[in-house]
Amino acid sequence: MKFYILLMFLFSMSAFAQTDSRSVNRYWLMNDRFDTDDIMRPYERDIVRINIDGAASADFPDFVSDVGDALDADDDAALIALATEYMNTEQFLKADVGVGVWLPGWNMFNTDVLPSLRLEVSAGNLTTVSETGSAVDLCALYNIPAEYCGGTAALGIGDDYMEMYVQATARAGLNLDFKYDQKWTLDTFFYGMLRYDALQLLNATDAAGGSVEIEMQPELTETLTGNADISLGFNDGTTRIFAGVSELRLTTIKDKSDNDAVGARDLFMGNSPVYRLHAERTFHDVFLFDVIPFAGVHKREQYDLSDGYYGGAKFIFGWKNLHFAAAGMYDPQYITLTPRLQVWILDIEGNIKIPHEDKDEFGVELARIYGVNLRVHF
Repeated sequence: MKFYILLMFLFSMSAFAQTDSRSVNRYWLMNDRFDTDDIMRPYERDIVRINIDGAASADFPDFVSDVGDALDADDDAALIALATEYMNTEQFLKADVGVGVWLPGWNMFNTDVLPSLRLEVSAGNLTTVSETGSAVDLCALYNIPAEYCGGTAALGIGDDYMEMYVQATARAGLNLDFKYDQKWTLDTFFYGMLRYDALQLLNATDAAGGSVEIEMQPELTETLTGNADISLGFNDGTTRIFAGVSELRLTTIKDKSDNDAVGARDLFMGNSPVYRLHAERTFHDVFLFDVIPFAGVHKREQYDLSDGYYGGAKFIFGWKNLHFAAAGMYDPQYITLTPRLQVWILDIEGNIKIPHEDKDEFGVELARIYGVNLRVHF
């Protein structure tokens, strides 16, 4: 049995934009939570910086290995047993690489203007293994009209399925930061963004029977846009407050209407910028530490405002070229711990997200997630 784990491209119709898939919505919630971690390690004005991020759920390596073994063994029973073993779980993977090059700045009207060039590439996956109640439930889950829910898109009552979402994004452009009177800030990033995503559904029973053999087709959602990240804030070195929007679409260069591929459609995640409000204050020399309590909230179309709040504190100790830092953060589902070491031109940070809730509203067990950040700047 030759079988691709990426089953049935659920809909090739171009009539629908954002889907209500749990995996899609969950991925972008977790993506924005990791962006919060990034806010707590702001960039210095170095000539060149390289930033590398990676994160994965604790069971992700075992999950990939088990799936590969079952497929290689061509064992129907093993595939069905695999769905049972990982029932009501999620697997998460995310990787980002960014490069920034600072350009000469200038001052005018008591305002510092600080330009830089940025290139960022990211990719990720979130897979949910779950169980559906009926074909009607599946239609509602994916926001598909009933007339498109026949054939393999309609799972039966009690069918196990694996819902896999993947995305890849590249963006490059000009960063312009303004600082008026050494405290009022306007940070902007104007860039072109190329994004692909794909959503697949794997029915364990059909997989075991070898009845499907369909490859993932992310090219169907290829979208090229002109975007902006804009934030307005106050930063006097002690208090930092800002409100902003990221991935705000200014123009569309290429979308489904320019895609010649059969079945071209909008991105599964739709066109959904993220809004954010963040505040922090630095207290110096508190028992030899700098202590920075912080709080904020973020919101995207894929999740509720109540899912986006967070709060915590960061502790810093060290000297000019050697710093030790640690942060703790609480959000509606996780406690995040992030130890960090800064040595001259190299910063290394670990990240662990520990769920304080067992399951989400869909009955899916929340995964423990480990991450690492490496930053080189000179």
